Amino acid sequence: MDGISRLLPASDLPSRQVVSLGLILLLACDAALLTLLPEAAFVASIVLAAVAGLLLSVRLAWLLAVMAVGLPLLDPFVVALDLATPAFAFFRFFLLLAVARILLSGSAGTGRRAALLLTDGILWWALALGLVVWAGLLESPSPAYGRAKVLAYFATSLPLLVGGAIAGTRWSDEPSSRDRPVVSFLSAVLVLSALVAIVSLLTHASRAAPSGQRLSALGLNPIWLARNMGLGILAGIGLLGAGKIRPAALVILIVPLGIVMVLSGSRGPLIGLALVLTCWTVFVLPGSRGARLLRLAAAASLALLALLLMPEQIRERFLNPVRIDASGAVRLRLLEIAREAVPHAAGWGTGTGGFSDLMKMGDNRLYPHNLIAEVGIENGLPGLVCLAGFLLAALGRGMRRAGDPMMIALLFSLLFAVWNAQFSGDLMANEWVWLFAGWIAGRSR
Repeated sequence: MDGISRLLPASDLPSRQVVSLGLILLLACDAALLTLLPEAAFVASIVLAAVAGLLLSVRLAWLLAVMAVGLPLLDPFVVALDLATPAFAFFRFFLLLAVARILLSGSAGTGRRAALLLTDGILWWALALGLVVWAGLLESPSPAYGRAKVLAYFATSLPLLVGGAIAGTRWSDEPSSRDRPVVSFLSAVLVLSALVAIVSLLTHASRAAPSGQRLSALGLNPIWLARNMGLGILAGIGLLGAGKIRPAALVILIVPLGIVMVLSGSRGPLIGLALVLTCWTVFVLPGSRGARLLRLAAAASLALLALLLMPEQIRERFLNPVRIDASGAVRLRLLEIAREAVPHAAGWGTGTGGFSDLMKMGDNRLYPHNLIAEVGIENGLPGLVCLAGFLLAALGRGMRRAGDPMMIALLFSLLFAVWNAQFSGDLMANEWVWLFAGWIAGRSR
């Protein structure tokens, strides 16, 4: 009775416990009624997005992490709403929250960050590339696809760059203060990627998929799922290198990431992660030559173990020539067309979106699965110059501050993103390159 009596009002005014209990019961009734509505999925998705946005709007770094790797977790609501573009279903909402978070902060620091950003070469190269891509619409044989690329660049890639730069700019010499934004960002990337991995494994197990079938879940095909996992692994290793996470906790979080990445059977992200981690081990981690060789041997052993533990059909994708499987044959054909179109890169290009016209496929989203080839063929020498200036400015800025563990984590995440951009996606689907370039720009200030 004592526990119940504490919930009863002792005066004319109800106690806080009674109010709390009443609100909980009211929310429970609302939830029950919601399930009876024909628009239950729509209302629930809006409520979820609003609640998640309010919780995440406390920190800009969290919002950027959600836009980078967390949106697949909303895929069940995307499916329930029958939306055609899962990757962008809730992106605009979180992007508006990020912009509002910047504009409404009202701090002098935000204004100073924005002023510094306007003088940053990384931003100016990225903006110049956007203008060249925009100008490419004038002679584009694929205007619909070209306009979609321009819109995605200015409404997705550039805002992520600016958001990362503003969130990553540090003003205090105190390590705990200057590291907080990037630690929050990398921690959120790691946790969100781990959640995606766990949900993917549960989905895979519940479907009782054949052992040789490549893993895909949450609206992500195997390639993008592997890219997501690789980014989470790099974030975790970066936090470990900076002493921001315990080894045991890191192992618990990245084991499902590694399993999902292996089951995806995606060669590009797996090879890219192996190369990035090898460079990290050999060139960055301190130690004698013997210690570095030992770490390199351990990394090679882990890679061999992962290859042996793969399902047989997936392992054959790595051991057999690329031309044998369907996706490899398609990539080789795209590479052949790109090679034939190299003369276009010496001039102004075919126009934004013009690669699909070279394939005689009309105004559709078709691309060479190589960011450099795409920009060179469609936007010619001006596009290549701007893209090279942007990438070299970001990579050079990160390498000049290689003594900073947090910068190293951002730099190798950028390298992983650039690697993946050479094997999958187009200018509309490689936003990580601009996101991490922005973080590097901010962190270097």
